[in-house]
Amino acid sequence: SSVSAGNQPLYVVDGVPVISDDISQFGYGGQDVTAVTGLSPSDIASVDVLKDAAAIAIYGSRGANGVVMITTKRGSFGRPQITFSTYIGTQDVIKQLELLNGTEYVTFMNEAALNDDSTDVNAFGELGVADSVNTDWQGAVLRSAPIRNYELTMSGGTERFRYFISGNYFDQIGTVIGSQYDRANARFNLDFNVTDRLFLQTSLALSRESNFRIENDNTIRGVLSNAIADQPNIPIRRSDGSFTGISDGLAYVNGVAVGTLNHGEGLTYRALGNLRAEYELVPGFRLNGRVGADILNLREDQYRSPLIDGGYEQSVGGIAQSAYNLGTRYIAEGYGTFQQVFGERHDVTLTAGASAERNALEWNYIRGVGLGDEYFQYVNNASTIEDYGGSLTKNNLISFFSRGTYILNNRYIVSGSLRADGSSRFGPNNKYGVFPAVGLAWRISEEPFLRSFLGAGHLISDFKLRGSYGLTGNQEIGNYTWQDVWGSVSYAGRPGLTPSQLANPGLSWESTRQTDIGFDLALFGGRVSLVADYYDKVTNDLLLGRPLPLSSGFSSVIDNVGQVRNNGIEFLLQTVIVRPNMPRGFRWETSFNISHNKNEVTALYDDQPFNDGRRDINRVEVGQPLGAFHTLRFLGVDPATGDAMYEDVNGDGEINADDRQIVGSPHPDFTGGFTNTVAWHGLDLSVFVLFTSGNEVFNATRTFADDGGASDDNKLRSVLARWQHPGDVTDVPRASLDGSSGADLISSRFIEDGSFLRLKTITIGYTLPERYLRRLGGRSARIYVSGQNLLLFTNYSGLDPEVNYSGSGSNVGLGTEFYTVPQPRTLLIGLSLGL
Repeated sequence: SSVSAGNQPLYVVDGVPVISDDISQFGYGGQDVTAVTGLSPSDIASVDVLKDAAAIAIYGSRGANGVVMITTKRGSFGRPQITFSTYIGTQDVIKQLELLNGTEYVTFMNEAALNDDSTDVNAFGELGVADSVNTDWQGAVLRSAPIRNYELTMSGGTERFRYFISGNYFDQIGTVIGSQYDRANARFNLDFNVTDRLFLQTSLALSRESNFRIENDNTIRGVLSNAIADQPNIPIRRSDGSFTGISDGLAYVNGVAVGTLNHGEGLTYRALGNLRAEYELVPGFRLNGRVGADILNLREDQYRSPLIDGGYEQSVGGIAQSAYNLGTRYIAEGYGTFQQVFGERHDVTLTAGASAERNALEWNYIRGVGLGDEYFQYVNNASTIEDYGGSLTKNNLISFFSRGTYILNNRYIVSGSLRADGSSRFGPNNKYGVFPAVGLAWRISEEPFLRSFLGAGHLISDFKLRGSYGLTGNQEIGNYTWQDVWGSVSYAGRPGLTPSQLANPGLSWESTRQTDIGFDLALFGGRVSLVADYYDKVTNDLLLGRPLPLSSGFSSVIDNVGQVRNNGIEFLLQTVIVRPNMPRGFRWETSFNISHNKNEVTALYDDQPFNDGRRDINRVEVGQPLGAFHTLRFLGVDPATGDAMYEDVNGDGEINADDRQIVGSPHPDFTGGFTNTVAWHGLDLSVFVLFTSGNEVFNATRTFADDGGASDDNKLRSVLARWQHPGDVTDVPRASLDGSSGADLISSRFIEDGSFLRLKTITIGYTLPERYLRRLGGRSARIYVSGQNLLLFTNYSGLDPEVNYSGSGSNVGLGTEFYTVPQPRTLLIGLSLGL
């Protein structure tokens, strides 16, 4: 719903909105260090996704992109319960690209030179000599990798004091050499009824993450990307055992060397906690107070070896750089809740309160070169400090909120909310945003006329119509975007200042108005349930760069311009096909969901379109979906010449940027999933299938691997079907070193159908009968095997249609796969024991 402000949902863990941004300073393609990964999934009791206008409006400035409410597990009354869970497994990559071998590569590139009458014939190796080498670069950087997880929990308590304590360790070796991730968690959740009126609740989570990332995606130094790009007729190592490189004729640095010699570790320490107090002042009226903190420390170290032949690090004797990032969020809130039932007909709930939030991000960075020896890999070993920097930024948010719900006769429901947020990210003219919402619901199934007509609910168990309308905001921009910003600069060795950003005191909130209409229907005692929703979201006052005359000294200023609209439908169908008639009897349940969303840019500044993304292929244009693919349209290959043919849109007889047009959309027409669960006598089977339909993917890998020979990169085996002789009918242009065939032009030739159906998860388990466990002093025991990403059905020719090379770093650069590491196939065996 936003072009340049945040599009991530708000994550709320046990009532505290948490830091979810990527605060890393080092770029590794689309491999974000998303701050929500520190939470152990096994600690989660429930996840609720708030999407409709009435539900998300209570979060005001935070709710424009939805809210993910995460509630962690808590203790309950009873004797201590101890649970140990573990799983181990392996991961691998399902698919590798089919590339040319050494002989085929030399033949293809020499043919490209001959087609251009080039003097570079045999520059790629003479047949029978260099082509005898056939290096499998992909196989050298991809591997089967182990994964494991261990968890121990203890919970229990009395009527007044309850506790939940957990510890977790997760370790995952990456499927690409040089990558690894591990996480250790500890959680302490306590509930204490101090008196009959005073209740205290606290949550504390501590985590440590170690993330070894390697370069990939948008880089010429990537491990997997260079393994795809480098020539197959050059070996990985020389005869003396050292790695080959650019001096040996490689087009790019040796990807195996990068994954072996270089390393970069991000070490994250996090403390997330809150304390809540609730006091019942009088029956039905409670006062609540909460304080919370999210403290996130990320330290990053990166080493680039001088042994990388042809890299910048070789010329400077090695590179070491270190970064320190500290993000903090402190929250305090207080609110009162009144709930009372008047008679048997009127149920009233009222809530009002205020909250304050203080955020800060501190970072420091230093980079050194000249390390002298392979064993010295840190900045303090460098002979020269090449670069350094640091900063501290802050932003604050203060909020006032109220909400009320009235239920009449358990059938007619009216709710409303009003929230006002003041953000330091906006100027004094528009610091506050006001976000109202209203919701209506009618539980028709409780109407006497319907119950008497249908026979007390035997057919319709529950039927509720819903509707809501609300306004939410978005403030996810830079902390000082509305202000003049100056930076330090050196003039002939003397310190000075230079303007870097123009002020806009009138900058205001992005606002999204949303309308929702839907119904909940349950039939046959709940054996069939259907949830259907229609929504319409219009985001106004987009936070975008407005063009300025260059005479102003600036090319643009952030302003409120433009509009984006999303509307669509969602369906969820759940069935209980077979309900067990005894405790361990046969049970069969299914869940199917499908959704359709239409995205459209409806206004821009002077309706001026602009492009972004890889090769500026993604378009922001009025009347088109956000990030639509904007390229030349490929018409095929001329059988007479072997040249690629493109549509001449303006009819000027030339093919250039003026002939670009919208050729596809990264947004699917439909997205959905199907879950099937069967259980019988302790055996259980669960299968989850995920699908999308109607979206396109920009296979940017092909812009080098299928460019006809314009680059020295290795080529896809599909080029074997290339045009070679007059009269050949094919869609693969002739080989050409100088690009005269037009095969390397960015066009719809590289836009592919991204629809897919994936067998996402399948799990088979067995739970031991309790009567056997009691004899052994146990409470529960389950063993299972599970697989993830087992099968993929798609027409997409790349590694994985369900990835994006820019991660979450771009709202516009959507649907692009550029040497992106695919999701691994994972096989697990697990065990859970309860005492």
